[in-house]
Amino acid sequence: MAYDPQVQRLRDRRIESGATPLYALSVADARAADLADIQAGGGAPEPVAEVSDLHIPGPGGDLPIRVYRPDGEGPFPVLVYFFGGGWVLGTVDTSDGICRRLTNAARCLTVSVGYRLAPEHRFPAAVHDCHAATRWVAAHADEFGGDPHRLAVAGDSAGATWPRP
Repeated sequence: MAYDPQVQRLRDRRIESGATPLYALSVADARAADLADIQAGGGAPEPVAEVSDLHIPGPGGDLPIRVYRPDGEGPFPVLVYFFGGGWVLGTVDTSDGICRRLTNAARCLTVSVGYRLAPEHRFPAAVHDCHAATRWVAAHADEFGGDPHRLAVAGDSAGATWPRP
């Protein structure tokens, strides 16, 4: 089975560099390598009208969120986005590129949520964080120019499993 061309380029670049496979690294080193790989392959960040890094209350302590605002006048539909990374890797930084593209393409306010990761935090900590963050965003969307009545949730890879009912 063939990989998506972008994934294949990332895979080829990693192999050609002689980099240690992520599975052979410590968790901290794998997280750093994952972020470096994503940033190296992403090019210049797509501009959006505004980006704000905040912290919101979560069930295990404050959660980082990054709010992306499109050009134009709100209120905007709201997209709550959860990054992928096998429940072990990923941050709001690793999803920066896709969140910027979604913000512009959908003309929505995108909120990327940082949730607790394994192995430091056992299941269902991340699920509880994502649920709490979604509820918080719905309650506060109007403070950022969002319309809480037009709210969607999405994610990639592991992050796409959280938006399930």
